[in-house]
Amino acid sequence: MFNLPFDVWYFIFAFPIFLLWAIAILAFGRISMRHIDREMVKNKGETPEWDKGIGIRLSMYSRIITRKKINKVTLFDEQAVLDHARKIDWYLAWFLHLTSIAFFTLAFITIFFFKDKFQD
Repeated sequence: MFNLPFDVWYFIFAFPIFLLWAIAILAFGRISMRHIDREMVKNKGETPEWDKGIGIRLSMYSRIITRKKINKVTLFDEQAVLDHARKIDWYLAWFLHLTSIAFFTLAFITIFFFKDKFQD
């Protein structure tokens, strides 16, 4: 019954991790990042103009929210991010971090230990 090839087992294990990571990126970007950007603009602040489409703000905002403190040298107003972050933003930031760790760990293990399984 459980005598499946390695490729099938890998897909059964890897696809949910990838799917959760994609959901975390979309959820944090659509819910948290959009809320924080709107509040920053509403309070006469400005969003980082250098990040239009790259998505670096996603990881920076989530890092600031999970650490709950700002750096000494900042690229944008990190205090405004902390001021406008809600409790759900904290949960989504942690969800993003944990799924990112799981996805990149799986990718690392695949590249270094199982690459011969996927080559023709």
